[in-house]
Amino acid sequence: VQSAGIDFWKGVMAELGKDTNEFGVNNSFSDLMLKEWATQRLLVSKTKTNDEEMSLEIDDNDIFRALNFASDPNSVTPSPSCPFLLKDQLFHKSTILLLQEDPDNSIGVILNLPTADVYKLHLKGGHSRESVSGKTIEVPIRYGGPSGRTDKDQPRLWFHINTELKKNGIGRRLLTQEGDDEGIYVCTESEAEEALQLGVASANDFLLVQGFCAWEKESNSGGMFGQVVSGNFEQVSKNSVCQVWNILKLQSCLTDEKFSENIGYGFQAWEEGGADINQDYYEHSSRKVDFNQDHVFDSNVPLSRLADDALSAWVKIFLLGNAEYYDYLM
Repeated sequence: VQSAGIDFWKGVMAELGKDTNEFGVNNSFSDLMLKEWATQRLLVSKTKTNDEEMSLEIDDNDIFRALNFASDPNSVTPSPSCPFLLKDQLFHKSTILLLQEDPDNSIGVILNLPTADVYKLHLKGGHSRESVSGKTIEVPIRYGGPSGRTDKDQPRLWFHINTELKKNGIGRRLLTQEGDDEGIYVCTESEAEEALQLGVASANDFLLVQGFCAWEKESNSGGMFGQVVSGNFEQVSKNSVCQVWNILKLQSCLTDEKFSENIGYGFQAWEEGGADINQDYYEHSSRKVDFNQDHVFDSNVPLSRLADDALSAWVKIFLLGNAEYYDYLM
């Protein structure tokens, strides 16, 4: 099952006199994803007998997986070590800023995914720290999530942690960070424009985000709290906020040339935030796994690397707007 029929396919191609290398290298990204899909979707649990031989045995997890698949053919029971490998890859090693908690939803934005879009502001006067009058400054627009991104009435969100801007009353502290004077502030586009025009702020002071994410709650459970309990996310300590922020500011507008650099800075921010899976990411989670021992079936590729590649493919397709990504995947 875990080979996902690839070996059978190769045998058929050989019988037909076809060279399978014409269809790509062995264990390409596509092959590895297919193998992991088969492992998570189809594999029956394996247990050892007294003779130390592997035997197949149906357990509760298999029953749950079968029922889940029957009710939703698109469902996948996620790997405990890589919950965002086969779906929702945008959340893999993501940095989320929680904006609001209400009885129905947790609302937040992704901070580590710059897009190919930029916000441009033409400076009017000579007061700006951005230099002379007439200069146009650019601020990368980040993908905050799938909700509201294409809604013209949904305002872009400007975030900053600049102490001077806070003293000047630019922006307001997020409700999720009440009591934290060192926390992240959000301001309107007009406030940000005014601060930039007057020279009290530079483009590098802001993270500009379009779109948001929502995690539904049921009976006061679920939401982001449920995601944390499940081991999908963990909270960034207050001591790490500035370091994470400074790394994210190194990201720039998404281009082919800056693609790997932007992905790398996103991973650095995630690691700085304390979510390094190789360092007890799941210590306080119900998911106890040895991340370093998890590999794709019949390969030397760790699931962690495949998940990184899956995120890169997602960004390449949906944010860079490049559907011609097969050379990258192969």
